[in-house]
Amino acid sequence: MDREIQAAPTLTTVPISATPAPTPTPGSISPDGSCGSKSGYICLGSAFGNCCSSSGFCGSSGAHCTAGCQASFGNCTAADLSPDGTCSGANKYKCKGSTFGDCCSSSGYCGSDSAHCGSGCQSVFGTCTDSSLSPDGTCGGSKGYKCLGSGFGDCCSASGYCGSTSAHCTSGCQSAFGTCGDTSLSPDGTCGGSKGYKCKGTSFGDCCSSSGYCGSGDAFCGVGCQSPFGNCAALTTSAATPKPSGLSPDGSCGGSKGYKCGGSGFGDCCSSGGYCGNTVNHCAQGCQKSFSTACLTSNVPTLNGDCGSSKSGYTCADGPFDGQCCSSDGFCGTSATHCTTGWAELSSFTTLGTQHHTSSLAYDGRQELYQTTVKNTLFLFLSSISRLNLETKLLGNLRLSGGGSYTTERLCREVILGFPSHD
Repeated sequence: MDREIQAAPTLTTVPISATPAPTPTPGSISPDGSCGSKSGYICLGSAFGNCCSSSGFCGSSGAHCTAGCQASFGNCTAADLSPDGTCSGANKYKCKGSTFGDCCSSSGYCGSDSAHCGSGCQSVFGTCTDSSLSPDGTCGGSKGYKCLGSGFGDCCSASGYCGSTSAHCTSGCQSAFGTCGDTSLSPDGTCGGSKGYKCKGTSFGDCCSSSGYCGSGDAFCGVGCQSPFGNCAALTTSAATPKPSGLSPDGSCGGSKGYKCGGSGFGDCCSSGGYCGNTVNHCAQGCQKSFSTACLTSNVPTLNGDCGSSKSGYTCADGPFDGQCCSSDGFCGTSATHCTTGWAELSSFTTLGTQHHTSSLAYDGRQELYQTTVKNTLFLFLSSISRLNLETKLLGNLRLSGGGSYTTERLCREVILGFPSHD
């Protein structure tokens, strides 16, 4: 007997209600960082930066504001591009793409001749013709990079990093790859012995104790003091002459005189080299707290390239290594090893609110950044990033491309960023 074939039941599709995406309106300010012909949004006046890059994202870096910048949708002048022909210095202006020339000379001026692009050219702030100049803060070794004029510091340390501290410029300094000071001065507070380090002129004190350490107290300058390696107090039966102390009269600080910087007029920080000032070289790594009133205590910029939790928490940002990445080994640099593995510090973050459940991140201009949110999770697609500044409040979890998912709370608590090596 034939069976009656029944028709398949009709399936009814019920659309899931969702908030429609805003229709791009030419001339309206970008709400999400996109711009240009694809979205129609403009960048001028947005929270993401006033320049619209060739790939359609708002920002204020050279990558957004120079070649390919879409002038119809925002400004096309980089915030860090030299407006007056000067470069480096306090403003950290860059020359590449400016009308004054692409090279930043040792004296801090943009140009395009050999005086600007050759010896002393600062590669951090422009292009240089000297290929031996260190591009990442490393020096010597198989690559033979040189430090003088690199922007990272003119001395090449024994471990192969450019800098300007006593650890770079004294014992072990590689003169073939940069300038060096008195290599007999103690780089670590030890003196005498087989190495013959001397104390006078170091930040540790001018006297070498009987046990081989630099200092400035009676234990260092009195009985047993080693005069070949530093100063020693004359032994008398009369009362000891009090050491000079108080505010610095000449800009020097610490050492045997014990001069202090706070309120001296020369600056409030006493540098590792024993000089008062208010610059990052005085108040950051090596600042002598006993003779200072303004040493940085958090987010302290590194002066020798050391960084990360294993190196006293020093950061690459805001010092001679600004804009570089902190490798998993704790060294600043710009290579793939530094920027695509390990962790680097997040220098600052400010809550500005959210819009359409979209959180955005801006960074210092190395490459483009694309972001979108799916179910309160922010997915980032990025590469070769040296530093990020959190500019809006993150929702839910932050997932970095390359593996790993981290909650907003953990990101803010640990102040970390990078490409995790595990999921």
